[in-house]
Amino acid sequence: MRKRFLYIGCLLCCILVSPTMAGQAEWYVQVKDSLIGVIATQRGAKKVESYKQLFYEIYSNEQNLDTIRAYYRLVKAHIPSGDSQAQYALFAQYLSALFNKGEYDEGLQLALPWLERMPKNDNYFSLYLDVLNIYQQKGMYQTELEEVNKMYNEAKTVGSDLGRIASLYTMGNVYAAMRRHKEAIDYFHQCIALAKEGGRYSELLLYAYDSLCDELNYEKRFQEQADLLPGWLQLIERAERTNKHSSPLARFMFYERAAAVHISLGKIDEAENYVRMARQVTNNPGLKGISQYYSALISESRGHYEQALEEVNESYATAKEMGQSSAIPDMLDAKLRILIKTGTHNQEIYPLYQFIKARNDSLYLQDAQKQINELNTIYKVDKIKADRERTRYHLTLALAGCALLLIVMGVWGYHSRRILRKNKILYLQIKEQARLTQKLNQTIAEISRKMPMPSAANNQTEEGMSLPDGEASSEHKLWQENLVSQLSDYLLENKRFADADRINDEELAAALFTNRTSLRDAVKNVTGETLLEFVHDLQLEEARRLLESKYDWKIESIAVDCGLSMTTFYRLFQQKYHISPAQYRKMSKIA
Repeated sequence: MRKRFLYIGCLLCCILVSPTMAGQAEWYVQVKDSLIGVIATQRGAKKVESYKQLFYEIYSNEQNLDTIRAYYRLVKAHIPSGDSQAQYALFAQYLSALFNKGEYDEGLQLALPWLERMPKNDNYFSLYLDVLNIYQQKGMYQTELEEVNKMYNEAKTVGSDLGRIASLYTMGNVYAAMRRHKEAIDYFHQCIALAKEGGRYSELLLYAYDSLCDELNYEKRFQEQADLLPGWLQLIERAERTNKHSSPLARFMFYERAAAVHISLGKIDEAENYVRMARQVTNNPGLKGISQYYSALISESRGHYEQALEEVNESYATAKEMGQSSAIPDMLDAKLRILIKTGTHNQEIYPLYQFIKARNDSLYLQDAQKQINELNTIYKVDKIKADRERTRYHLTLALAGCALLLIVMGVWGYHSRRILRKNKILYLQIKEQARLTQKLNQTIAEISRKMPMPSAANNQTEEGMSLPDGEASSEHKLWQENLVSQLSDYLLENKRFADADRINDEELAAALFTNRTSLRDAVKNVTGETLLEFVHDLQLEEARRLLESKYDWKIESIAVDCGLSMTTFYRLFQQKYHISPAQYRKMSKIA
């Protein structure tokens, strides 16, 4: 049986010890008047502490919300603005009072600005949990799911165990509200496991235990509830040792649940023992009414129906007096069941049956109105789970992609360094070869100037006598070298090599006072190249010089300036120097 009778609301504050309602009210008035009298004689920090204690008593006992509001404003004005911890503690009590009175909109309106300015510590996540509870009370399941997902991610980012525990607990409550008991049980188990691992958040863990038992009860898994009891009791005892004081409310929750579990298992003597212990830890009339209800169930199990009827009537009367509306349906169900078993109160059965049927029909209609919202919420919950799985999958792919990218970048970096070293060596070799070629050309030019060259028309001396073949061959070779040197000077002058119309063997031969056959033979014999290849060499040398000196010129402009198309330029440059023009320019900058 589900029992959300009292404690998460008004009993969070304290367990009252007065034996009667009148005595309780009288005791509260005496405490309040005493604190007000003490405050009038105090100054400084002691006065602030007394004000805080005064509001605690007001919040714990006052029924009139307007009175609570007035005292909240009064005490808040006396707490220093810099004492954020005290300000938050006061606000948390006031928010709890609003929650207990059903003033959810006002509580939400006050809580959200607090969340925005608070650091993400334990107080932040405790307040966040209160906000989520308000969303659930208002039936705003979709908003609650969105917020609990946000809360979990924030808690994971800042490393807050409390935030993660509260998120799991809230998710379990959402599933419980939708009657998806298996999912709720799973989340409550996760919450308990994480909370026990940290060992700090005993109060939240208590409610997780109780909520888990509720869900197991729906599934008729009574033995699993019994198996939870030892760990639950150990938690209470550890909390009491840590706080150095007893926890009556926590023990009452435990004894009440233990009694219900043992009744379900048919262990009536053990259940009766737990009911007795529950009565010993509190004198609060409301809680004693709850224990009386379990006594009625025990009497019913033993066949003492008249006694059970008397006890359930007493518990019902107390619940009505204390305003425990959530307890009344189970009590009425038990009363109807016991009346039927007595066989002597038939006149009460039908009216009670009609009342319960009307109540159940009303609840059914309310549930029907919520079906669409609940289905939408179920979809949202499943979507969140699917999103988490998808995110995990994408994260795995991203990590694998990053690893692969690192490997590729490593290989590319290694390959780039090898190419860079190779290009640097090629660049230095090209520069050295150019230097040696220039030096050789200068030497040939000097020799040509010092020695008179014979005419190319024939190979004879001025007297008409033919020279020996060896001397004729030597002089002819010198003549060819001189001709090639003159050709080079002619083409370099005014960059004639870049003028495609002037690169004609007949025109070049005429300009050098020879014929084109002699010119071709001279170029071939001296350089080993054709005339066109010789011109290309001059063009490439000029292009190489421009690549080193004209960094602001585009490579296309350099190619055109040297009389070459881009395609021909890249092909010839790569073929001659084994490096691209762009790489050569890059090496010239580095060197």
